[in-house]
Amino acid sequence: MFVGKDGVTLTVTRAGLIAQHFGIGAHLMKLRIITFLMLVMVSKSAPNSLAGDVFFQFNYDASFDINAGANSAAAKSDFTYVANYLTSVLDSGVSGNVTVEVDVSGIYNASTGTLAYAGSSLYLTNNFEPVFTQSHIQTGVKTWVGSDAGATVNFAQSLGYGGNVSSSQYDFRYILLHEMTHALGFVGLIGSTGASSNPTTYSTFDSYLLGWNGSSYQNLVSRDGTGTPTGSMAGASAALVNSAHPILFNGPNVTAYLGEAAQMFTPGSYLSGSSTYHTNYSNSLMYYSVSPGNKPFGYSGLDIAFMKDLGYTVTVPEPGSMGLAVVSLVVLVVGQSRRRGVI
Repeated sequence: MFVGKDGVTLTVTRAGLIAQHFGIGAHLMKLRIITFLMLVMVSKSAPNSLAGDVFFQFNYDASFDINAGANSAAAKSDFTYVANYLTSVLDSGVSGNVTVEVDVSGIYNASTGTLAYAGSSLYLTNNFEPVFTQSHIQTGVKTWVGSDAGATVNFAQSLGYGGNVSSSQYDFRYILLHEMTHALGFVGLIGSTGASSNPTTYSTFDSYLLGWNGSSYQNLVSRDGTGTPTGSMAGASAALVNSAHPILFNGPNVTAYLGEAAQMFTPGSYLSGSSTYHTNYSNSLMYYSVSPGNKPFGYSGLDIAFMKDLGYTVTVPEPGSMGLAVVSLVVLVVGQSRRRGVI
């Protein structure tokens, strides 16, 4: 989540799923009026002829317009802009196109530093699991009912829209791309105790994490001879707050890019929603904190390496290639429904 910083809450639904959210709250069942936006990108550099495009459909409920007020149209335009960018850099893992459905709501809470939060869900298994968005994009298969992800914006914060951001405002496009990247799988299930919220289920991201055991680094998540997770390493809770030896991410693409494993945010006191699932690199989109003012938009080389390690096929958009077609309609459905300086 984003408010200059980020927040993560894990909840287990009665449907047997782990819902990963950034900030506060869980899925809420409600009747919504939603607007479908179909984003169509044109022209990618070095396209993968075997892969389809990734589109995004945003379902805005009534709370979004109510809390956004006069900024509703500008905020929706920025959602479109971010989705357009993601379509330009991501290919589906199959020959056909994939449409990712995201439920979007709004709040107005001046008592929290949260800027926005977003997340996806995953199945409870004895394995390292992709979140729904990852699975849908990379396999083309959707085995759940409803949306792939959810996002909420706190309109009580000072947000700058359309790339026109003052020194006292937070760059909304930057915030959205950060949060959408969490929803695409830059998340995990390991909490302050070092354990998963479900003892034997972990995310794909978790499979690449290393923790300091007092003398060397080892897998933060232990596994048996078949690679199946068996629980977090002994001393995991201490590793999560060892700022002298931070948690590392050792995915092959990230390691190749940096020449070493990436350092993840590991403060001396565990910060729920910020620790572990953000980087220690201020030039990375997935840095744990954001300050006011206009920010460079788009993925850095490190961010792209992370996405590749999460299983995505990533291309680099050609300058001026972000063409967009938008199709809108309004329907009634029953659906499910980051801290300042924190994202």
